[in-house]
Amino acid sequence: MRNTGEAGWSEMLDVLSEDELRQYGQMALDQMKIEARWAWLQAFLIAGGLLCLAYGVVGGVRRGADWAVIYAFAASAGLLYWPWRSRQIKRLWRGHYDAVKHELERRQSEAGT
Repeated sequence: MRNTGEAGWSEMLDVLSEDELRQYGQMALDQMKIEARWAWLQAFLIAGGLLCLAYGVVGGVRRGADWAVIYAFAASAGLLYWPWRSRQIKRLWRGHYDAVKHELERRQSEAGT
């Protein structure tokens, strides 16, 4: 994921008007809300993924690497991917929203002096 503190990102914010910044900030906030909308399902996926992971570890210790253990680890990775990816996307949009908010505050402080 792109770090929102990079020089190219802040240069883009300098070019946008205040209305465009507000619209972009609202878009980032909307994207965070969309990701949060599925939090209940992601909680179930995390629980299922952790159960599969625990089954795979316990089965691997007791029986060694058999097909059930391999499938358990594969299922764990599959179940945990979407919640992990959603968290990354939420962090990205939170960074964008914070950068826009900081830029608007900077402009207001410069206009006030």
